[in-house]
Amino acid sequence: MPPTEIRALVIDDNQDVRDSMVMVLELMGCHAMALSSAEEALPFLTEEQPVDAPIHIAFVDVSLLGMSGYELARIVRARHVPRKAMLIAMTGWGAERDRERALSEGFDAHVVKPLDMTRLSSLLDAVRPR
Repeated sequence: MPPTEIRALVIDDNQDVRDSMVMVLELMGCHAMALSSAEEALPFLTEEQPVDAPIHIAFVDVSLLGMSGYELARIVRARHVPRKAMLIAMTGWGAERDRERALSEGFDAHVVKPLDMTRLSSLLDAVRPR
């Protein structure tokens, strides 16, 4: 893997969303992995990651079945893990109160599905290893 490659997680319980997000992220030069639940994602986001292969960014559906994306964000932020990933809340809701809730729950940013490619590119640029 090139040293400037972004490692991304896509956490969504909708298979089509997972597949399309992974495809787009890989076309943008990322190494992307998809998971279907917050429970599956916990080890990737709360345990120390290898220095040579950290998760840089995680796109999390806030309305996951079981543990919600909000709960996942709270747990991740409560742990003191070096090299924490940027957490991006994905939702179909775009009101200001939805954005504010995502940020107050521990997300770094809020995006509305379907994602705007310019916004996605700027988020990836923010975490791109230098």
